[in-house]
Amino acid sequence: FTNFENTLHKLKDKDFNLGRVIELLDLLGRPDKGLKIIHVAGTKGKGSTCVFLSYILASAGFRVGLYTSPHLYRVNERIRVLDKDSVERREDFAGMITEEQLAQTVSVVRGHIAAMMNRGSFLTHFEVLTAAALYFFSQQGLDFVVLETGLGGRLDATNAADALVAVLTPVSLDHTHILGKTLELIAVEKAGIIKNSRQRAVIAPQDEKVMTLILNRCREFGIPPIVVDTAKY
Repeated sequence: FTNFENTLHKLKDKDFNLGRVIELLDLLGRPDKGLKIIHVAGTKGKGSTCVFLSYILASAGFRVGLYTSPHLYRVNERIRVLDKDSVERREDFAGMITEEQLAQTVSVVRGHIAAMMNRGSFLTHFEVLTAAALYFFSQQGLDFVVLETGLGGRLDATNAADALVAVLTPVSLDHTHILGKTLELIAVEKAGIIKNSRQRAVIAPQDEKVMTLILNRCREFGIPPIVVDTAKY
């Protein structure tokens, strides 16, 4: 599967298509539907925010799935299950999926992928991993799942799942050849993870124009946003 993480300069708008991931999730029985998902997007600090959230929840006694990207050493690092015991052991990449679990998960997903590809569908490395992670999480009896957006937000594979909470870390210029050459265009893509009236939205301090766009997105769905005010601390 094409891995655009290694060839971001070749990535084009047409390579983003939530329909492919949604089709694969449908074939897997929509494993995301039973999960309480916290979805994090932004330019700066989204990976760290995902880890902080997961460790806070696990330390409070919840069982938490964590999906991040890219990995440093092994692909297993991207898919983790954390609880109080694993957090207290203070291991690097605690709770990551084992080789056996990953193989079992991929074997389930593989047949559905083959069927899609036989029909002419194109899938990327990240789309396959995202669907596999959601399927694995659905089997683990989790209280929460924390998903890190891969790139952008609106058309990122992680946005195929419905989230309980949408979190936006600070937005700045990144991947401008894909997301747009202005802060406003990039903010529209990131704010795309806010998408229904059942969600809650937590927003980090932002550039004024970015904040306006995100707040307008919240108003569109009637969501009262929670805005982090660093001046209070």
